[in-house]
Amino acid sequence: MNRKSQVRHCLLCRNRKWDRNQGTICGLTNQYATFKNTCPDYKNDRAQRKKILEKKLFDYGITGNQRSIVVDSLNDESTSARETRFYQKPTKGLLKALPKEHLIGKSFRKYLLWYILPLFLVAYFFGNSWQEWTTRKLLIDTFIFLALIAYPIGDYFFGNKPLKVSTRGVFYKGELIQWQVILGTIIQSKQSRGMATQYLILLMPYETDIEINLNGLAGSNRNTEQVIALYKLKNQLLRKAAARKRQAMKAARS
Repeated sequence: MNRKSQVRHCLLCRNRKWDRNQGTICGLTNQYATFKNTCPDYKNDRAQRKKILEKKLFDYGITGNQRSIVVDSLNDESTSARETRFYQKPTKGLLKALPKEHLIGKSFRKYLLWYILPLFLVAYFFGNSWQEWTTRKLLIDTFIFLALIAYPIGDYFFGNKPLKVSTRGVFYKGELIQWQVILGTIIQSKQSRGMATQYLILLMPYETDIEINLNGLAGSNRNTEQVIALYKLKNQLLRKAAARKRQAMKAARS
């Protein structure tokens, strides 16, 4: 675990301390954090977590259970955001049946429908007026058309990675973002000139929030949102169970 990941935990811990020269450090050791995965002395600062989360949601225009909608009529763009939600009641049986990890891969069919087929329709439309084209214009338009096709193909093979979610957190660019440091999750929809893109946003304690493009993933975005909500809830239940177990062991020793 690198320094950046450790600070995410420290900022939400009651043992944190601010040092003018070192930044955020551990108040117990007056040093940088040294834990690898979890800190045995971590104490969740609920007030701090709630304060940062409310500010983050406000920045996205979300208050209470309201959904924010921002419309830019001049540029024909709109953005909406809301917190993730359940589409299926999270029963005990459903939570128990969840595997430790869930991989949402890429859907070639979605890439074909969303990116490539519309380009062929555009080519067909312009092809009806091919008599008006000069040789130079034909070459330029052909090059542009091939470049537009190359983008989704390249994005499918080399772009965003499949989304991997587990009871520990969300994997992003090879790094595990633990649920413990994810303040909340938001679904943001951006629409520009008829093209809609949905993002899963992980609200982080201090840095820029993490945006994960959901377009092109297998299954519906609603199903992806359900998976995120289920694993987030299961992590909360597992942490509560672990806390009860520690309390029971402590009571047995005393």
